[in-house]
Amino acid sequence: MKYSFSLAVCLLISSLALGSEFSARRAADRQARMAAAKDLPEALKRANESYLAALAGVCQWLASLQAKSDANTLLVEMTVLDPQNAALPGLKTSLEAIAAPAILNEAQQKELATRLKAARKSRATALANLAATCYRSGLLRMAYGLLVQVLDYDPDNPAARQALGYVRAGAEWKDAFAAQQLQKGNVYVPESGWVAAATAERVKKGEWCENGKWMPLDEANKLHKELAKPWAIETQHFMLMSTLSRKESVEIAERLEGLRQACYGEYLDFFLRDRRSPQMQFTHALSKKMLVRLFAQKQDYDAEMKKEFKGQPAIQALLMLFPGFYMQITHTSYFNQATPEPFRSLFMQNQVASQIFSEYAQTGNIGPKPWIGAGICGDAQYALPDETGRFSVPAGRKHPAVTKAAEMLQKNNLPPLAALFSYDNTAFHNPLNPGNADVASALCHFLMSTKDGAYAADFLDFVYDSYKGLRSANLSEYIGMDTAALEKEFQEYLKQQ
Repeated sequence: MKYSFSLAVCLLISSLALGSEFSARRAADRQARMAAAKDLPEALKRANESYLAALAGVCQWLASLQAKSDANTLLVEMTVLDPQNAALPGLKTSLEAIAAPAILNEAQQKELATRLKAARKSRATALANLAATCYRSGLLRMAYGLLVQVLDYDPDNPAARQALGYVRAGAEWKDAFAAQQLQKGNVYVPESGWVAAATAERVKKGEWCENGKWMPLDEANKLHKELAKPWAIETQHFMLMSTLSRKESVEIAERLEGLRQACYGEYLDFFLRDRRSPQMQFTHALSKKMLVRLFAQKQDYDAEMKKEFKGQPAIQALLMLFPGFYMQITHTSYFNQATPEPFRSLFMQNQVASQIFSEYAQTGNIGPKPWIGAGICGDAQYALPDETGRFSVPAGRKHPAVTKAAEMLQKNNLPPLAALFSYDNTAFHNPLNPGNADVASALCHFLMSTKDGAYAADFLDFVYDSYKGLRSANLSEYIGMDTAALEKEFQEYLKQQ
C-alpha cells in the first residue's frame, strides 16, 4: 500500500510538472505571436509605402492631364490605406484647383492601366513578403488574409497562387478541381455546373443530355427527383446527391464549398495542426469527398432513415423530426427541404460544419465534449458571402450567437461556464435550456477574436485535440486562463454589446 501510494504521488507530481511545462510553452508562444501581431500595423504601413508613393505619382500625372475623376478615385484609395499620408494635402489642393476636368483619351487610359498594374504588382509583392513573415511568426490567419489581398492586386502572383492551392490551367489559374475538370474537356455553366464542353451551348438554352438522349431540363429534373436517381454534383470537397432541381442542387453545392472556405480560413490553426509545412501552404486535400445527401421530399428522407437505421425505430422517429443531421458512422450528411428558411440553411451549415471538422480530424464516433462541437459549428454556421461571393463568419460583435448570449447575460440567465463545460449530451441539449448552444458559440467566437486573436491558435489546438478524442483536454492549460478568469473576460465582452 505504501509503495502504491508513493507511486501515485509521483505520478501526480509528474503529471502536474508536465502540465505546467505544457502551459508555459504555450504562454511563451502566445506572447511571441502577440508581439508579432502588435508590430503588424507598422509592418503593413511599411509594405504600403512604395505603393502609396506610386499612387501619388500617378495622381499627380492625372492632375496634370486635368483628369480629376480618375485622380479622385486614387485619392480615396490612398486615404483608406493611410489617412495621414504626407502627400494627401498637396494632391487634394491640386485636384481642387482643376476648373475644367477632362476625360482621358484611349492612349492615356492605356498608360493609366500600365502604371496602375505596375504599382499594384509591387504592392502584391510586398504583401506576399509580409504574409510569409506572419506565417513564420505563427500568425496563420493573418498570412492567409494577406495572400487573399495579394490576388486582388496581382491575380498572377505565383507565390500567392501556389500557397492557396491554385494550379495553371492554360493561361489561367484554377483550383485543383476546376483544373482537373478542364483537363477532362468540361466547362462550367452557371446554374448547371460542370458539363462536357460539346454540350455547353445546349445546356445554356435549358436542355440536358441524359444517357445520350437530349431532353428539356425540366424533364431531366423530374427524372432525378426519383430517390434512386439523384443528381450527383461534385465540387472540390463535396459530393452532393440531390433530388432537387439541377439549379437548386448546384446552388447548394456551391454554398457548401463557400462554407468550407470560410471554415478553413477562419480556423486555420485547426486545419494546419500536424500538417503545417515550412513554406506557406494553405491547401490540404481530404482522402475522399464529403458526402451530402439532399431530399426534395420529406417522405423520401423518412424512407432513407428507415433504411439506414433498420431495426432502430426510436432513432428513426427522432431523426425524422429534424431537417437533417451529420452521421459520423457513415460519414454522410442527410437533409430534407421541408423545413422553412432561414432555419433550414442554418441547420444545414451547422451540420456540414460538423462534417468538415470531424472528417478533417478523422474522429471516431465519440467526438468532442458537447459544448466544443456545438460551439465551433455554431460559430461557423452563420458564415455568409460578401459582395465578391467569398464566405466568411460575421466579424467581431455582429455575430448572432454573441448577440443572443449578451441578451441572456442582461436577463441574468447565462449559464456558468463551469456548468457548460461539465454537461454531457443530455444536459447540454436539454430543451429546458435551449440557449446552451448559443452561449457555446458565443464563447468560441470570443476566444477566436478577443485581443486580436491572441487565444485563437491555442484554442484551436484545444479543439483539434478534443476532436481527436482527448476528452480530458483542459482548456485552461491551452489558453493560460482558469475558468473564473475566462468567465469574467467573456462577460465583459458580452456587456459591450
